[in-house]
Amino acid sequence: MVEETIATYLASNTSLTKGVDLFLADFPPSTREGVVLRLLNIKETSGTLAQANLIIMVFKKDYITGRDLSLTIISTLNNVRGSLDGSWTPFNEIKFNDYGKDELDRYNFTVSCPITF
Repeated sequence: MVEETIATYLASNTSLTKGVDLFLADFPPSTREGVVLRLLNIKETSGTLAQANLIIMVFKKDYITGRDLSLTIISTLNNVRGSLDGSWTPFNEIKFNDYGKDELDRYNFTVSCPITF
């Protein structure tokens, strides 16, 4: 799964730790803050590559912490752009969205990154 590879890359290059504050698909029941990674809109392309939209959702009680973590994730993803030695790479623009607070009083941010893998 490419999302596992990306989670490992983020954990190795940021302060995030898989299973502690970085999760695939959804939070465990007792977790309220952290980062969730999902792949959306996977499509096969010609040859051996596929494309997908990687969505990284950041949920934090503190606005500055959430925003700064989102910007760090963007920078970290950009560092792998165009790399030929990995199994995935971003293409096109990486987008950042600030959705404000949710009903659990957390600030919500998303980083949307189109990837090939």
